[in-house]
Amino acid sequence: MAFFHSIWTVVLFINFIALLWWVYIKKSDSDFTKTANLIFDDDDEETSSQKGVNAK
Repeated sequence: MAFFHSIWTVVLFINFIALLWWVYIKKSDSDFTKTANLIFDDDDEETSSQKGVNAK
């Protein structure tokens, strides 16, 4: 049973390192920035369309 726990710890550690590597690679930075700003882009479109409706 201790062998299984040791192997499981190593697997989780490798997954953690892989996750850190994936998050911090340079090319993903622009993807994360675009994704983070999606909510603000949608809000601007709704606001401008609502202003057009109210102006009529």
